[in-house]
Amino acid sequence: MKQTNDAVIAATTDHNIDPDNACRPGLSPELALLLSIARLTLTDAQCAQIDASAERPLDWARLIKLGRWHGLLPLLAHHLSDDRLGALRACIPSETMESVRQARLINGLHCMQLGAELKRLAELLAEHDIPVIPYKGIMLARQLYGDDTLRQSGDIDIIVPKAQTATAKAYLEEEGYQPVVHFTSSAQEQAYTNQMFEYEFHHPKKRIRLELHWDIIQPHHAVAIDWPEIWARSTPGLMRRMAPEDLLIILCIHGVKHYWAGLKWIMDVKLLIDATPRMNWKAVLTRAHNWKVRRIVLFGLLVVDQLLTASYPESIRAAMAKDSSLPGLMDDVLAMQEDPVNLEEHTAELIAFNMRLRERPLERLAFAARILGNLNYQDVDAEHHSSWRHYRRRFERLIGKHGWSRMMQMLSRIGRAT
Repeated sequence: MKQTNDAVIAATTDHNIDPDNACRPGLSPELALLLSIARLTLTDAQCAQIDASAERPLDWARLIKLGRWHGLLPLLAHHLSDDRLGALRACIPSETMESVRQARLINGLHCMQLGAELKRLAELLAEHDIPVIPYKGIMLARQLYGDDTLRQSGDIDIIVPKAQTATAKAYLEEEGYQPVVHFTSSAQEQAYTNQMFEYEFHHPKKRIRLELHWDIIQPHHAVAIDWPEIWARSTPGLMRRMAPEDLLIILCIHGVKHYWAGLKWIMDVKLLIDATPRMNWKAVLTRAHNWKVRRIVLFGLLVVDQLLTASYPESIRAAMAKDSSLPGLMDDVLAMQEDPVNLEEHTAELIAFNMRLRERPLERLAFAARILGNLNYQDVDAEHHSSWRHYRRRFERLIGKHGWSRMMQMLSRIGRAT
């Protein structure tokens, strides 16, 4: 028997998530408070519920740590200026309040710098006929939040057509941007571009980090994002915007790639949905299917709905309800949000999580094969041209990095996930 929409909701009641209740049993009071303020505006009822939660003891140091991780300290500072949250504000220690205010001030100054630099670089690349789609960061703040200072932004992300990546890279280097990764040969750089989706840069004088994308996810994820179509549908201009349906899918892919560990990323999707009342949901599902990310998108939509509530048509709720295993994955997301970790130290768990979101066994096998078999740029050197030497080097490097026991655990997890 097919699972109903009510069953999907019931499957997650163990988490006791009520988006309009600031006191959420099952969640830490710190995470519950951050979830409560993860919206641009608060109703009187929501403010009353948040104020009532001030009666619960909070670990203020942990609140600051979680708020910084989730990128919500600027938004928390914004809401704390609301007189309707007087009870909560009265409970906050002065040093905590100062940390929150400083976080917004620093973010605001940083966003001003990023915004000006993004415009300058977009103009520079436009002079050389290189189109740019700003990705995440400052442009999402402008597009969805309406205020650069409300969304915590760390760096500049821009997407350019893959064929123009090398040219864009050269112009950025002329502007003083230094690559984070240095290559010893053209073969090594080719291995990098085959394996990765971006070049990372830093500007030592301006203290700006920049990521130059030609994609948003590594090839080993075995998805099929149609970038020519995304570019064709994007809004023309100095800084192009993706069509909302494309952006929704891209944000869901980005979120699952990082375990949906940041509330900021979930709020981005929620705000995009709210800002697009005429979202073409049929196109979303069709493109997600064609790009081999339909289950990834449905899970992302479920995460948004369960944590922040969202308005979906019946077709989306029916699609989510049909996949009865999706709610069970919320355990992993909530655990990561409560106790954020360096995902690089939890490679096996992240791989297994991503593999569980593949719809078909062949997709999971393709993912596993590419994870194990794709050469890293560090596996390629100028001295050896035969591929078997590169694979031997890969094996030795992975054992040296993770240890034999850890490698066996990773292989076991991958095997179970397939």
